[in-house]
Amino acid sequence: MLLLALLAGGLVVVPGARPPCPCGDPSLCRPLSPTPKPVDEVVAFPAWQSYGAGLSELEYKLYDWTKITAIAPFEALGFDPVIDGVPANSTKNRNAQGLFCAAHAHGVKVLQWDDRSWTGTRCNASMFFEWAWASDPRVLNATAVRAWAAATAACVRSEGFDGVLLDAEGPCLEFGLSPNGSAACKLPYGPVRAAITSAVCELKAQLQLAVPGSEVHWAAGLPTGATFDYETLMARGCVDLVLNMDYCGSGSPACGPESRGSQAALGDINHTIDTYQGAGSKLVQRSQTRLQWQQF
Repeated sequence: MLLLALLAGGLVVVPGARPPCPCGDPSLCRPLSPTPKPVDEVVAFPAWQSYGAGLSELEYKLYDWTKITAIAPFEALGFDPVIDGVPANSTKNRNAQGLFCAAHAHGVKVLQWDDRSWTGTRCNASMFFEWAWASDPRVLNATAVRAWAAATAACVRSEGFDGVLLDAEGPCLEFGLSPNGSAACKLPYGPVRAAITSAVCELKAQLQLAVPGSEVHWAAGLPTGATFDYETLMARGCVDLVLNMDYCGSGSPACGPESRGSQAALGDINHTIDTYQGAGSKLVQRSQTRLQWQQF
């Protein structure tokens, strides 16, 4: 399988022994070509390990694949027998790989979301976020960013992904405690904010070279000028789709009883739309912006 090594210049993909494609048709282990371009996107987030109490890795067999255009698995699509201790021929590994095979068999894109691929490899598409959170100088180093983006794009192609989903939902790079013990929010300052924009655009450029037609989706919170430069990302075509992760609109227990029920969610959806429009009409005009759907 592919091994990922972090050297001074960035992320490097080191080739090694590779398992055979687990799909009935070996072509399903390659990126979809040409990548489908639906008018409307329905992105599913398989995450049974994190949220599926009482469920299993076979939940994908219940999907209506005719209504899904992409998946961004928040769980492993395969396991490394050494790191994870899961044998390649185990039922657990085959079941995890089955989600990947089923998606491509139905022409559904698979987006890399920093979890393991069907070979048990992690492409680390959002490493530049980690650099920003840690105040690592590499986030401001164009050479390091270019090396990371090229290695990530090569990994995405090798592992058969059709793009990536970047998960930066909140307005802060980092949460911590202020001296008085209250929650503190670390906003990206000017150079880091601009560097994040450049890193995403470099990643998109490298992905297009490695996997023509591949996409970058962004799972975001409500846009404000203090967070990320969404307008520039859209204007330059560096992000194809913004998904607002509006958990309160889905009746999340964390949002209180007033958010539950189909009618209660409508007010939250309206607030989300108003906020996006308030961030600038150009943002809405230049991008595809979608709301999260979850258990309505």
